[in-house]
Amino acid sequence: MAASEEVRRAAGRHVPPTPSRASRLQVYVSAACTSCRRAGELVSELRRLRPGAAVELVDLDRLHPGARPASLVGTPTYVLRGRVRWLGNPSPEDLLAGWDEEEETDPEPEGTRHGR
Repeated sequence: MAASEEVRRAAGRHVPPTPSRASRLQVYVSAACTSCRRAGELVSELRRLRPGAAVELVDLDRLHPGARPASLVGTPTYVLRGRVRWLGNPSPEDLLAGWDEEEETDPEPEGTRHGR
């Protein structure tokens, strides 16, 4: 399968979180990724503009073998609420809009949704 087709198929795919992941947004990065430095900057910006945001920067190079989610096809990958939302870096405006959209949909923090 061509890389572009693989990326297209991954968009919107569910990425099951590992048990230790309670973050609403996980951003997967790796050392070999030339765009991942920017991903770190975007995460910092989101944390600054949305204090208390449940965001985690996940370095794939530091995960145990076999812990990498199978549906990840490249880095950076932004997984919002368990779904691949962006492959590659979104614009800061798109990242904030996506975050705010999720907040409007379900403002309760992960793990506190009672009766749902």
